[in-house]
Formats: sequence, C-alpha cells, structure tokens
Amino acid sequence: MKISDLKVRYLLWVLVIISITFLTVIVFLYWFVAERTERLMVERVKAQELVLARSGALSITEFLEERKAGLLLLAKIPSIKTLDEKRGRQEIRFFLEQLKRESVGGIVRVSKEGKALWLVNLKDVKEGEGDSLADRDYFPWAKTQKDEGEVF
Repeated sequence: MKISDLKVRYLLWVLVIISITFLTVIVFLYWFVAERTERLMVERVKAQELVLARSGALSITEFLEERKAGLLLLAKIPSIKTLDEKRGRQEIRFFLEQLKRESVGGIVRVSKEGKALWLVNLKDVKEGEGDSLADRDYFPWAKTQKDEGEVF
C-alpha cells in the first residue's frame, strides 16, 4: 500500500464521518424545530379557540341583553299591562316578527297567580294557554321582585 492510498482511504473515512455527523445534526435540528413548531401551533390554536369562545359568550350576552331590553319595553305597553287581550296579542306578535330571524319561539303573558293567559307565537299555536306556570323556577323569583326591570 502506498501512502497516497492511505491518505485517500483516510480522507474517505473522514468524509463519511463528517457526512454522518452532519446528517445527524440535521435530523436532530429538524426534530427539534418540528417539535417546537408543533407546540407553537397548538398554543396558537388554543388561543384562537379561546378568542372564539369569548366572542361567542359576548355575542350571547349581547343577544340576551337586547332581548331583555325588548321585553322590558314590551311589558310597559299599556295594552299588555291592562290585559287588553286583542291589542296585547298584536303588540307581542309584532315584537316576535321583529325577532323572527333570531329563533325566538314565542312569548307567554302570565298572570300574578302563574296562569298562562296568552301564548303568542308566529305559528298561532295556543297549546298551553291556561296552564299553570307557578311551579317553574322563575315564577317564585318573579313574584318576590319589587322593582320593575328585572329579568330571570
């Protein structure tokens, strides 16, 4: 064997070792970056879901506040307060028509004793009119309210 053959073999082994080391470093870096990127993406998705959840909750709160305001205005209409059934039903129906796209099913006018006096909806279904609602969770609460403007 000549010295030049030994140098070539030595050089080949050095190149092989350098190549293996380089590939190992590349694979490790790829794995490290991929792991970190995955964690970062998971965090971003969680943050987006949290923003969406907060947005949804805020939308629901705003929806309920708007319905509350509408119901409080509706409750102040004289025909509804004085139990003028014909005019009161018309007022409630008009109110429901404004809410048609928001899936509000109907409104029930309840007496102080808990009897469902008027059941007004857009389908003109009157099933349940005359029923007692006094055993519902909200009824005892509503009877104890002193101030107008409270909504359960």
